[in-house]
Amino acid sequence: MLAQVCGGELLAPQFDKPVAAFLIPEESTAGDVARKAEQVAAADFVVMATNEPLGDAPEGLLKDLPQLRQAMSGTRLAWQGEYFRVYSRERTDAGKPQPAAHPAASP
Repeated sequence: MLAQVCGGELLAPQFDKPVAAFLIPEESTAGDVARKAEQVAAADFVVMATNEPLGDAPEGLLKDLPQLRQAMSGTRLAWQGEYFRVYSRERTDAGKPQPAAHPAASP
């Protein structure tokens, strides 16, 4: 789960454990951002709330935290509901992510 204020991962055992309390540009520690980027890059699916600002908003999470933008590289929007978006990661036969970029991952 990728969000500015973390902890939603605790709501369901299917989510990875939280690795940061919040991801707010210029407020988060480098370690928090690096741990979350590593977790997102390794995930087959990433869930974001539909009200979570993405890279297209001036305060967008992916725009302001390039490590997260890079971690989302190779994902595509797989499903969008009223409250959540689910991104899936395209993998090659070798298990490595495809090079296709997430739409919000472009600078």
